[in-house]
Amino acid sequence: MTISAIEYLKQTQDTIEHIFYAINIEEEKINDTAKGLPIKTEGLILRRAREHFYKNYLSMDNNFDDHFDERQIMDQFVKFAKSSSLIVAHEITVGILYGTLLQIAKQAISIAHKAGGRNCGLGREIAGLSASQIVWDARNQALHFEEGQAKPKTKETFNQLASVYGDDFTLEENTGVNLARNVVRNILEWNNAELFYSDLYSIVEK
Repeated sequence: MTISAIEYLKQTQDTIEHIFYAINIEEEKINDTAKGLPIKTEGLILRRAREHFYKNYLSMDNNFDDHFDERQIMDQFVKFAKSSSLIVAHEITVGILYGTLLQIAKQAISIAHKAGGRNCGLGREIAGLSASQIVWDARNQALHFEEGQAKPKTKETFNQLASVYGDDFTLEENTGVNLARNVVRNILEWNNAELFYSDLYSIVEK
């Protein structure tokens, strides 16, 4: 006995809503942690640190600048490093959650269109691509990103996205990086379960 794509999606509703709930928690943690970054002083701090240590290496003169506060800079670096590491941790977790959304979406497309799901050309057109193709290849990238390689068709999709949306979607610039978060938030714009199902039903109902 098989299940239809529509029935499959109906059975995932509670799960999808819980995933978006968890995503919202992680995104809030990322945003809250980012507020602790020394954004206002970062540029000056980093520039003066580079100047200081570069001149130290050349002249071995530790007192070339009477206004240089090395302790302040190190404090800023510690805060920046701590906050950055926390952000990365939450980004990894939320990337897994976004990847799960893509996995469920791809599964529904596979049920409806079998192996031809990638090329069915259904759903919204985004950056010259169908939503079905973006979901299919973004899921593959999210599943295999740690391998550092992608299938030629997946590369084609991300090259097209990069041509419109920039280097955040270039696989060569993001080797070993899970791009599920970028795709779901910025390309598909799935901010909630309703938007997720709106796209998926438009793909699997045809």
